[in-house]
Amino acid sequence: MTNVTRRVPFVVALACFLSAGASLAATGLWTPTGVHGVVVYLLDGKWEEVTPGQDLAQAKLRTLRSGRLSLTGPSVTLEVGPNSALQLTMKADGSGGTVEQYLGSLNVAAQKANAGLIVRAGKLTLSGITGEVLVQVAGNSTSITVASGTAAV
Repeated sequence: MTNVTRRVPFVVALACFLSAGASLAATGLWTPTGVHGVVVYLLDGKWEEVTPGQDLAQAKLRTLRSGRLSLTGPSVTLEVGPNSALQLTMKADGSGGTVEQYLGSLNVAAQKANAGLIVRAGKLTLSGITGEVLVQVAGNSTSITVASGTAAV
């Protein structure tokens, strides 16, 4: 009985340590917070459905006609509209990332100045995004609307 009593606090402490480590590691990732309709990502050459809470360090994503996706990253929120195609990468240290947008609409909300995000859409590259920016890509056309804050093009 004494052995069991000593092990329980150790097991609880170990579980707390491991869960804290996992949440610290997850801070440098893109995390889907809302998935509506069909949203898929490329995994080993096959398209798989995205699930809320799934951590993505990098991913090729596609929303279909009814698809919408909300993602959070370090100090940034992304809202991806229907019929969109993009690729996400995150810096190894989690300090920022890059979004390559090929098609569709992307709303970027940076919660702090210089969140470290770069958005490449068509022939344009946006950096230093603060506030809220809407980027739309259709064919050879790219449209950028700065709803609030600033962005360097």
